[in-house]
Amino acid sequence: MQNNERIGELLIQQGLITEDQLAVALNKQKNSIGKVLIGHVLVDLGFVSFANLITSVAKHQRIPKAEALLQERIKLREKYAKQQTDSPLLENEPTLTSPPAESLQKTAPNKSAQRTSSIYEHTDDLSAFKKLKEKHNFELPPLPLSDLDALPRVSADENQVVVMCRDLLAAEELKDAEEFIDDAYSHFPQSSRLAWSKSWLYLRTNRQSKALKVMLNLPDLPKSLAVMQVMTAYCYLINGNFMAAIVNFTRVIKENDHPKLLWLFLLGYSHLANENYEETAHVLKQYLKLTGNIENKFVHFARIQLQQLTN
Repeated sequence: MQNNERIGELLIQQGLITEDQLAVALNKQKNSIGKVLIGHVLVDLGFVSFANLITSVAKHQRIPKAEALLQERIKLREKYAKQQTDSPLLENEPTLTSPPAESLQKTAPNKSAQRTSSIYEHTDDLSAFKKLKEKHNFELPPLPLSDLDALPRVSADENQVVVMCRDLLAAEELKDAEEFIDDAYSHFPQSSRLAWSKSWLYLRTNRQSKALKVMLNLPDLPKSLAVMQVMTAYCYLINGNFMAAIVNFTRVIKENDHPKLLWLFLLGYSHLANENYEETAHVLKQYLKLTGNIENKFVHFARIQLQQLTN
């Protein structure tokens, strides 16, 4: 459906825009430099959401939603290119040539294990993590969206939807992203990438308990994937279950030939959260040794904590 009036009429019929809004959009399109699609003008003006635009076009054309998403998102990709930072400090983190086994040989102090009969028993102590952030004045950023690339694809359609959802998450269009993820998840319930995206979105929108629930309800196979283990450990950390975070981060680092430096940092942070100061110093010392000449806020934080713990 290429005709501007047909798209506008469709949106008016569905009650998504008014005739006056369409007139404003058509006027702006007419005065724009270069070819600008009317749907994009309506989105830019805030008259219709991107999600509703895509859904309407897909329904009218009777094509798979994933295909409609791909067609439209390619046209919008350039607009959001500058916004797709994906936490650059995390994206470029190198991987380790081998697991830092030395830093993981010790076990956590017994007093930590005694806090609960099961490390997975308590999963929603958000106040504990909030106090931790306030104490150290350090905000953990979201896990990098590039982790999605390490997860298996279910099909071409699933991949198209995941790519679109990732773009929306990177552009901070969280409401639209959630609509797409929910819709896609109903069609691809076995997609580990959609599950990861859903958990990421919940964390980003302060629904930590829901994020953890998504990860814990996964089948065994996706759970065994490294980035899924990291997401699970991260959810435990954000939810205040520090011992479970430690166990999961330790496992994923030991079991992978090329673990990321970020994972080691998060293990050290989890030990710090759990007040295992000896283990914190041990892990952060290994982390700083492996970072070399890297300088970012993680290295800076680790260096300050290590100085405080060893003085």
